Amino acid sequence: MSDHVPGVERADPSLSAAVLIGVGQYRSDFPPVPQAETCVRRLAEEFAAPDLWGLRRHVGSIELVNPDRATVLEAVGRAAQVVRSPGILVIYFVGHAERFGDQLCLATADGDRSRPDKTMVTVADLADEVSRNGRPGTATMLLLDCCYAGHAARSLPATAVRAAESAGWYLIGAADRHSPADAAPGDETTRFTGALLEVLQGVPGKGRSLCGRDIFTALTEKLPDNPPVHCETSAGSHPWMVNRRYDPPVAAAPSGSGGPPRRPRMVPPIPPGLVDRPDLRRALIKSLRDSAEKSVVVNAVWGAGGFGKTTLVIQTCHDPAIDELFPGGVLWTELGQDIEGADLASKINDLTEQLTGTRPTLSGPQEAGFRLGEALDACPQPILLVVDDVWRDEQIQPFLLGGQRCRRLVTTRVKLPSLAAATPVPIDRMSDDEAEAVITRDLSGLPDDLIARLLRLTGRWPLLLNITNRTIARLAAARRPVADAARIVADRLGQAGPAALDDPVTFTSQHRTQLVAACLNASLDELPAFARDRYLELGIFAEDTDIPYTALALLWGESGGLDRFQTEQLGLALIDASLATPARHQPGLRLHDVLRSYLREAVGPDRRTRVNAHLITAASRLLPEDNNGGRPWWTLPPEQDYLWHHLVDHLIGAGLHAEVDTLVVDLRWIAARVRRSGPVRAEADLARSRHPDAAVLSQAIRHNAHLLAPVKPDQAIDDILASRLDGNPQLQPRVAAFTRTLTHRPRLANRWPPPDQPDPALRRAIHTGHPYGIDRLYIAPDGTWLATTGNGRDATVRIWDTTTGTQRHHIDTGHPHDVDQLDLAQNGTFLVAVGDTSMVVWTPEAQDVAVLRVDGAIGHVVLSTVENAVFVGGTRGLYGFDVLLD
Repeated sequence: MSDHVPGVERADPSLSAAVLIGVGQYRSDFPPVPQAETCVRRLAEEFAAPDLWGLRRHVGSIELVNPDRATVLEAVGRAAQVVRSPGILVIYFVGHAERFGDQLCLATADGDRSRPDKTMVTVADLADEVSRNGRPGTATMLLLDCCYAGHAARSLPATAVRAAESAGWYLIGAADRHSPADAAPGDETTRFTGALLEVLQGVPGKGRSLCGRDIFTALTEKLPDNPPVHCETSAGSHPWMVNRRYDPPVAAAPSGSGGPPRRPRMVPPIPPGLVDRPDLRRALIKSLRDSAEKSVVVNAVWGAGGFGKTTLVIQTCHDPAIDELFPGGVLWTELGQDIEGADLASKINDLTEQLTGTRPTLSGPQEAGFRLGEALDACPQPILLVVDDVWRDEQIQPFLLGGQRCRRLVTTRVKLPSLAAATPVPIDRMSDDEAEAVITRDLSGLPDDLIARLLRLTGRWPLLLNITNRTIARLAAARRPVADAARIVADRLGQAGPAALDDPVTFTSQHRTQLVAACLNASLDELPAFARDRYLELGIFAEDTDIPYTALALLWGESGGLDRFQTEQLGLALIDASLATPARHQPGLRLHDVLRSYLREAVGPDRRTRVNAHLITAASRLLPEDNNGGRPWWTLPPEQDYLWHHLVDHLIGAGLHAEVDTLVVDLRWIAARVRRSGPVRAEADLARSRHPDAAVLSQAIRHNAHLLAPVKPDQAIDDILASRLDGNPQLQPRVAAFTRTLTHRPRLANRWPPPDQPDPALRRAIHTGHPYGIDRLYIAPDGTWLATTGNGRDATVRIWDTTTGTQRHHIDTGHPHDVDQLDLAQNGTFLVAVGDTSMVVWTPEAQDVAVLRVDGAIGHVVLSTVENAVFVGGTRGLYGFDVLLD
């Protein structure tokens, strides 16, 4: 990218494209728009400016003036083929538009007002062209300078941004769904595009680059009497172009971070049909505000599954108060019960990449957490980190490292020791008013006594209230009176539900399971038999993950004979029934883990095995024939993102353990996984295998992970992998077989094994998080833990488990400079860290800290060899202290 401005983040112009469409003359009775051609020309000039974007004019940008429908669609499809991450596709339109049903139709020169959906370009047409010609996850900015622009949001695929993969559409429109746009006679440009051109000159107070949300906010300020509209998706946070009025803060980037921090906003969209819980929302905002001046604070939303923890946090993060409290942005990650090891490290690496633009290759959660902490510390403004659905201490601990200006917001259903000091916001059943708003949504005429009965039967549980509401609505849609439909559902719940709902003291987890089953069965009974069977099959999919229609179509095509269209229609029906929610990052659906747990229990292990086998059988048809009789899973189509991430899980779920053992040690699969997702995912696969080579490969990949970072061309990963594995006697047959497949292109091959391989005696490399390296190191007498101090202005002591390499304890001594002296009692019962005028005593068993200051500077400290005593020599004399460990 020869025209790149050093140090500035933006969508790569060499991997981006723009289609600029201006229609000012029409063959039908639309009035002319004389500003259209000027708007297109001016925007093309701005986009080409090196200090803004550097998009090559007439190469990266396609300028269309008064085009017909076919020309527009051909240009959009051609442009979509160019875009690769971290690029972006921009589609700009200025001209007339018509509403037709749920579609916004953009009037091309040959548009006919009597048949707008057939002769004009609909927003759905644009989405289809991008989907058909672009890569999955193409970030698309849609700028509509036309009347009724907000109507376009009804048909946009609302996907999001995750890790390095930009995805989704972000709309900025000149008017809402019902209003006209403004083009004053005699003006050079339309009002909206004129304001946009002004915004592109820079926005004071914003970051190094402008994203869609920054531009929308600035446009709103410039057009207060006719504000623009936007479609709220995470794609709006994609860095687009240089902010010409950026004033860089004085802040050093952490070592290896890849540049200055970004301002992420990874908040999922607000779920449809949300009922506000204002008391809880205000309590959560207050807890965040009250902790704003403290260091490394954790706020926890605690409650049972399905009580609305995640929904509350999403709603809160969309509150303007959050932008005020956390101008550095919002990071978001979802865990779940099964996330651990390399999978957990990968989630942490995702967040670091969001901040720095560079993806770490760390496979240990501890090391990944330290790198994230460094990136958070480099953020000049407070940032909010949301960790959703935490189950265990070891899951949350890596997120608590570093980041003094970062606030952690955790959702959990378990009271964890690591969160004992967190500011809690408990969430329980909905209030009567809130629950009534959910149960009566889109329903009118329900008697008060029946509403009260339904609230009792659902336990005022948000998840079940939504399902019950949709069940009643489906019954009522069949021309049945609403009250009769509600009474039928209430009777059904009364027969199948638990009897202890009125007594919360005796309400157990078994009762909760019974309540979920009653509500789900009442809803499923209203579905056709084939739809019930397909829904039950969803329990095989990964927890807290989007289930894309591309993967569902494979499963349901094999198990039920559904095609892609029928798959999407059934998926939408399940979403409408509140049995699933829309996927966050791509077309598809998502399953609440409470419902997933129920489905897995309902179908049982034998049927789960058969359903997984159906998915594997269907997926294998996407592969070419293998002469050796195996299945070459490394040739999966690139758009099958879900299968790339979860294939090993489903092979195991299908009982194909032998195939897993063969696959994950095949260097063709490992190379493909590293190319696509980095070495951490390959390590996660190897951890699932019992093959004797799996542990050796895992260690080799871990030792060389820093060399397996993304590279261009990406096929070079194959050569690097073969080079780094060369010389290991156990792996030589695999390396030889792998290199025989690397043909038909120039490559570099070892003449002898590289001399910089890690020593076989190396057990573990630990990234300690000391920013200037280690100064002092002590090991406990029993060898179970290590203590380290850092160089420079590092006043921390870190305690390490020698077996796992994980941090047991982090002691902030509070010394104004660093730790001058570190001493360990011979019996290992306590540790003393000394600063200028104070000392800290730490007891490893209780992990308690005692602090004592003296008058004057401390010169030297000696620990008694026969008793728990400390002797301190300072400028004011000699001190003696007993260390009381009771």
